[in-house]
Amino acid sequence: MTNTQITPPTMALKPSEAIEIMVGLFKAGKSVMLTGRQGIGKSDLMYQAVVERLGWKYLTLHSVTMQPPDLMGLPHEGKRNGHAVADFLPYGFLEQLMTIDEPTVVNWEDIGTTPPATQPALMQLILAKELNGKKLSDKIIWAATTNRRQDLAGVGTFNNALADRFNYIIELQADAMDWVTWGLLHGMPPVLLAYVKLNDEVITKFVQPRDIVKGNSPRSLARLGETIVQAEQDGLDCLLDPRVFSAAIGAEHGISFYGFYRTFGALPDLHEVLSNPKKAPLVAADRPDAQWVLMRSLAHAVTEDNFGSVAVYLDRVQPEMAVICVREAVDLTPALKRTSTYIQFTTKHQHIYGLSGN
Repeated sequence: MTNTQITPPTMALKPSEAIEIMVGLFKAGKSVMLTGRQGIGKSDLMYQAVVERLGWKYLTLHSVTMQPPDLMGLPHEGKRNGHAVADFLPYGFLEQLMTIDEPTVVNWEDIGTTPPATQPALMQLILAKELNGKKLSDKIIWAATTNRRQDLAGVGTFNNALADRFNYIIELQADAMDWVTWGLLHGMPPVLLAYVKLNDEVITKFVQPRDIVKGNSPRSLARLGETIVQAEQDGLDCLLDPRVFSAAIGAEHGISFYGFYRTFGALPDLHEVLSNPKKAPLVAADRPDAQWVLMRSLAHAVTEDNFGSVAVYLDRVQPEMAVICVREAVDLTPALKRTSTYIQFTTKHQHIYGLSGN
């Protein structure tokens, strides 16, 4: 009988889920390693959990720059029972780790890139909070962030015994709506937020670059958003260019977003459409691109409560565009099918649907 190795399913968490669990684990005094692809906000989430949510001190260390002697201390001549002995004197961050006097999360940033020879030297430090017989502060809670081997981010041979020193290892995955929520709080331009809401794959589906080019990570999108805000404020039109967008988030999404950016300015205000559907502006007939974007935007805004108002506005647009909106709205919110507005709409546009109600 052949033994088949079974890979367990990944229980990855989106940021809004991970931060709640991390806060709870830190309160319980447990160590946490956070893994995930580059640019999805691991370090930022760690900071939010510790500093913004818990109000604790936060210290970041970079073991990628360390060699084994760096974790021993400075060799010096000590005294024991009146005799000279060889000893090691903690200095720098080692001394700091011994004198911490309040709850502090110490994060080993990019721990997966730690040199192989240095990894065993970290084991005693992480497990026993001890260094050559000298105790570290008991106020320390360990944390770590790292990319995965598959991310092509410099993570090679990583000691499983070192990984096991951490109480919990959480894999983080990007989430479009979490990013939009973050963007609203951090001044991202509305056009970029709208694009992500309508094209969540720009956040969730990441194509790993095989060369030195930018990819569509959440971090890359945030940097693009900052550039757009500054360009619009300072009149730097040269930065509002498809080549610049592509240099920020990759050619596929950069070109796609540029088309969306040019279209976004032709759209009526969505709040006005919902609050005054009989008089809200319509998109020009010669801008089918803008009509399509508006229909998709409306679809994401439809609820059972405002469906009637949306239908009033849709009566004023081209029937084919109205059907695009309602079909996507129903895909997003299936409960809309049970409303009288939906029944009336599909009956009126049965010639487009082909089959009533489909």
